[in-house]
Amino acid sequence: MHTAIADPSERLASLVRAGCGQVEIFAVPGYPPAASFPIVFSCLHRGALVLGIESFGGQAELMAATARCELLDCVYQTELGPSGAGLLGSCPCGDRPGHLVRQIASVTGSITLPGLEEQRVLALEIAADVAHPELLAVGTEVRLLVMRPERIDLVDSTGCDGILPEELELAAPDPFCDIEAVWLARLNDPASGVMRKMLHNLRHEAQWQGGELALPQTAVLTALDRFGVTMSALDLGGVRREWRIDFSTDCVTVADLGREIRRLCGMSAKPIGQEPVMARPLQDRNDDSRGA
Repeated sequence: MHTAIADPSERLASLVRAGCGQVEIFAVPGYPPAASFPIVFSCLHRGALVLGIESFGGQAELMAATARCELLDCVYQTELGPSGAGLLGSCPCGDRPGHLVRQIASVTGSITLPGLEEQRVLALEIAADVAHPELLAVGTEVRLLVMRPERIDLVDSTGCDGILPEELELAAPDPFCDIEAVWLARLNDPASGVMRKMLHNLRHEAQWQGGELALPQTAVLTALDRFGVTMSALDLGGVRREWRIDFSTDCVTVADLGREIRRLCGMSAKPIGQEPVMARPLQDRNDDSRGA
């Protein structure tokens, strides 16, 4: 059965591309002690973590200070639709109050604040790969910090992964991370009927694993990547349950993605010998009987 999942460095690259969070810079002469700044932009560049923060009082170059960065990977009310309201946290995340945290990345290392001209050059290099409006404000309203990670931990509902700093050199995000929010909003929209068809297909034409953990009557998709989708719902006790539904093959193009979604809804022809759609509950990876 096709059960590929993204490796931790790819998941981190996707999180950095779309996540939000803050960076805490520890005591440095001329700067507030343990100053904390919200992150308005982040990306991986040449093995370093580049963080955009709003301009602050200390404008001099900052060299090799110690810092800790926490990045959150969230999915929001607008992407989950009405059925996802019970899954949302109540604490604000950025300027969008309703959210569900999917992953947290904690990064510690040395951080530098280059000179303004160097920041502008860096912004131009980054813009060639990642178009982001905050890059236009570099040098005026936004400052770019360059972080050299020494320790990286990635935590989700199934456990914690450590990522080696050298893995960031080749780390690339999921090809659909930039459009994931738009797709989730559409797929979870009750007017589209996608989730109703998908649940019907899973119950009556496919299989799922999990014993007594029967699929719920209503659910939402909380994640989508090239390998599959994650479906979440609350059980009768109010506990959030997650299922991973794998695609039949890795998706490369948007056309591939659309074809796999239609297959999960029972709307595409199934070639002879193709395995049925399988929904398996997510669990702590240390207890996963399927092995590596």
